[in-house]
Amino acid sequence: MKSKFITSMICVVTAVSLVSIPKVQAKAIDCNNSEQIQYSITSSENVQQSKIHIEEIEESSANAEIKNAPRSVRGILSAPMSRNFDNIIEFFEDNKDIFRISDPKNQLELLRDSNDVFRLSQVVNGITTDNTYIVVFNDNNQIKSVHGYFDNSLYQADSEANVEPTITERQALQIAKADVISSILRSDKVPKEEKGYMISRINDIALSHANITLYICKYTGYDEELQGKYLKTYKVENLGLADLYISVTSGEIVRRAPKIIFN
Repeated sequence: MKSKFITSMICVVTAVSLVSIPKVQAKAIDCNNSEQIQYSITSSENVQQSKIHIEEIEESSANAEIKNAPRSVRGILSAPMSRNFDNIIEFFEDNKDIFRISDPKNQLELLRDSNDVFRLSQVVNGITTDNTYIVVFNDNNQIKSVHGYFDNSLYQADSEANVEPTITERQALQIAKADVISSILRSDKVPKEEKGYMISRINDIALSHANITLYICKYTGYDEELQGKYLKTYKVENLGLADLYISVTSGEIVRRAPKIIFN
């Protein structure tokens, strides 16, 4: 086994060759008030010969206490592999030092894939979050880039992810129903003769037939005190023209998401 080390200054690393092994190792160290990233490059005769290298790493916003996953990593990051979720999880398991995802099997889930692009959601204590990490393959079935957001602060004891709900799913459903009914009554696009029927259908939806799940979303509204913060919510789907995200503590609707999917 041969090893050598390459260091590069903060945020962008260029042309780092990783020979003969799909595993890339790195650790961040402090040096003269700036961050260095140290890479360990290994080779082994019993590993498939592949040219693997990192062209660039863009770090997430600096945090003195918590190191998040990189915002972006580009290059030839893996040996050729079958394009599936299990292999991607194994890739993150093998490269925890680079991506700082401590438990990939429990902290990532497949959102959707289009053969060469896999969209993964960050998971906290079994709850899906807004944060996504996107894995892109090249034509040789190698991972060529990983980018997105993965926030390790959500695993802290005082995180919003650990807040205990003070309203129930049943209460969340009633809040959602009231919002949808209000929208129907205000709408000038719904014929008056149909409004009563639509409202009765909404009122008849039982909790057992409602699609409600816990979900952690990042606040994007106009309240300056909440800007950029994560909120634990009840996500209420398929009740109206938008999915509703309702705070588990205040009962406030913190987001309305039109049911449009962008590929």
